[in-house]
Amino acid sequence: MIIKVSKILGSQGLFEMITAKKYEISQLEELKAVVGKQAAKPFAKFLDSKNEKLATEQAQDLIQKFLVYNPDARISAKDALTHPYFADL
Repeated sequence: MIIKVSKILGSQGLFEMITAKKYEISQLEELKAVVGKQAAKPFAKFLDSKNEKLATEQAQDLIQKFLVYNPDARISAKDALTHPYFADL
């Protein structure tokens, strides 16, 4: 699963998070070899005619704030509820 996620979010953030959090991963070098260097893909790459109307600028911003490796940097549920995306609800 982490390989699929890194193909979207990129691998740099993954390894920065592992280093910053000081996770002890016994097979870190093997993980780096398998994941490799992946560039993050822009959110717009996943838009098409079926979903572009739903992917407002605010929706994209909120999703980007959820899709963060480091849980300390990820938006909390409480903060997400105050995001402008939910202003009209």
